[in-house]
Amino acid sequence: VEDKSIEDNLDYFNKIVIDLENIGVKIDYEDLVVLILNSLPKIYSNFVDTMKHARGSLTLEEVQVALKSK
Repeated sequence: VEDKSIEDNLDYFNKIVIDLENIGVKIDYEDLVVLILNSLPKIYSNFVDTMKHARGSLTLEEVQVALKSK
């Protein structure tokens, strides 16, 4: 949601992931990285490009830390 802080959005994303895990849905963490990057507003397009091309693989934690520091 564009009118909320990135921290609030990450908290909501993490809550959804936890809720899914609690009901037995298995989610690959690489898929979570793709989901979170693709869900960012357009103002983060440079960030998304940098994250996708800067490294071979990313963890969800690395993306979240980078977002919070941006």
